[in-house]
Amino acid sequence: MTIRSFTPAQLRALPRQADFSPSQQALLSAVTKFAPQILSRLPPSITLPELQTIMDYKLAFGQNRPMLRAMIRKNTDAQVRDCSQRALALPELELGSWDCVKESMDILCELKGVGPATASLILSLVYPENIPFFSDEATADVLSPAGGRKGIKYTMKTYKELFDALGDIASSVNSNKEQDAASEDTVGRGAVERAIWNTVRLQENGEGQSKRKAKRPRTDDDVAVTKKRKRIT
Repeated sequence: MTIRSFTPAQLRALPRQADFSPSQQALLSAVTKFAPQILSRLPPSITLPELQTIMDYKLAFGQNRPMLRAMIRKNTDAQVRDCSQRALALPELELGSWDCVKESMDILCELKGVGPATASLILSLVYPENIPFFSDEATADVLSPAGGRKGIKYTMKTYKELFDALGDIASSVNSNKEQDAASEDTVGRGAVERAIWNTVRLQENGEGQSKRKAKRPRTDDDVAVTKKRKRIT
């Protein structure tokens, strides 16, 4: 059963990764705590310390690139507040239309150390339902780039491809609503991305545990079997 065949309720009920390292859990808690406060500010904005935490959070779950932390520190708090205010002030950004999302991301990318992936993460924290994070997990699973995650190009073009593909999956999920007539719920691109992210992470964690349990000295009689991870979309 693939995500496309789920109803909105089934997609939201998918299990979530809970096996985090202490540092990952601390960063997740920090981001979860301040994310709702961003829109309550007048005007909505983020601060330099929050941007640094967002970057730490991103790197804790993805590829560790220390130089990005150093680049983020080159921004001033005033610059971060100004860019984020302009990016979040766009009308109807919450609805997640591509033109609006791209314009907002372009503004955020004016900051040092912020590219499309980090910009999308910022927006996904503010509007989690309709704006998806440009995550390695979802991009590799949905777009199947040559070379897997190592073949991902972190460009606006690639993000647009992911954005469109997630929208197509969301439409498929929402079209299954009649299977759950009691629910009026629908899902957006952000909800679909998180479902894929959690499913991939749980699958990888399960595979890792199985490999550790099965690890033993090899003999000449061993037969190597390579298994490809199933796509979930």
